[in-house]
Order: sequence, then structure tokens, then C-alpha cells
Amino acid sequence: MNEHRALIGYTLALVLISVIGFCFFLWPTYRRITALDTQIEALVDRVSLAQADADLLVEAHQELERLASVMDYDLKTVPTRGDLPGLRSAIGSFVSELDLGDHDFKRGRDSGPSDTWSGSSLALNVDTAGPFECVYGLLQRIESLPRLVRVRQVMLERQKDMEPGQVLASISVDAYYLPEEQQAGGTTTLSSAPAHEGAMQ
Repeated sequence: MNEHRALIGYTLALVLISVIGFCFFLWPTYRRITALDTQIEALVDRVSLAQADADLLVEAHQELERLASVMDYDLKTVPTRGDLPGLRSAIGSFVSELDLGDHDFKRGRDSGPSDTWSGSSLALNVDTAGPFECVYGLLQRIESLPRLVRVRQVMLERQKDMEPGQVLASISVDAYYLPEEQQAGGTTTLSSAPAHEGAMQ
């Protein structure tokens, strides 16, 4: 009988020691492991998001290169003057319609007659920021202008503090025109832009 009571006592003592050990040693360790698992999962998500952004930029560059190489130019009007104010106004309207961020216009280096083009071209650089889809939409709208233009170069950049999918874009546009002394009838049409050595970056 005494041995039976002693066995019960030993059993209860072991259970009590196990409970105390769990509460004071195992439980805090378990909580720390759980917290670390949560932090690891969050880090994995952040790394995946960063990779997704990197992949987005790669895809964006590939799409822009495709756009530059296979752009279909319908018959476009070639005006008799560069009309910088009109070009700026048209592109500025596109930026506003697409809800892109602040934009800035800078004059590029204009070109005169060459072996492949008897007219002149007005160069304009457009800097803006926003979702890549909107930047891509801006390129399409610029190319859809009724006058003959060419998106010569597009540069994309992503800063660390930007939201996912957001990019900085610098777009170089050439707008072609034929001065009145070089053409009769005021305007002419072309089925493609003059040859240019512009690069997509």
C-alpha cells in the first residue's frame, strides 16, 4: 500500500515537474520559435515582392523593345513646323488622363536634313513617374498622335522607396516636320518614320 502511494506520488511529482518545465522553459522557447517563423515568412514575402518588381522591370524593357521594333506607323501628317507648344500640350494631356505623377519637359537636340530625311525633327524629353501600365499607355498615345513622331528612347528606373509596380520614366520623342520651303501643299504624309539610330535602354 505504501509502495502504491509512493508510486502515485512520484508520478504526480513528475507531472508537476513537466508542467513547470514547460511553463518556464519550453513555452518561452516555443513562443520565440513562433515569432521567428513569423518574421521569416514576412522576409520571404518581401524577397518575393522585390523579385516580382525586378521581373516586372525586365518584362517592361522587353515589351518596350518589342514596341520600338514592330511599331506600326499608319499614314501620318508631317506639319510645316515643329510646333513645340502643341506637342507639349498633347503629351501633357495624355499624362493627366493617365493619372501619372508630376512630369517635366526638356528640349532635346533637334536634327536637320540628312541622307534619309530631307526635313527636320524636334526633340523633346518627357520625365514622369507612375505605374508601368500607365507609362506604357503614355507611349502608345504618343505614337498615336496624328503627326509623325517617333519614341526614340525610353529609360526606366525604380527607386527603393517606390511602391510596387511604380517606375520613373524618361521618354525621348522626335517629332518630324517639313518647312514650307521644302514641300508644296503645306503638309505631306509618310508611312514610316525616317531611319534613326535611337536605342531602347
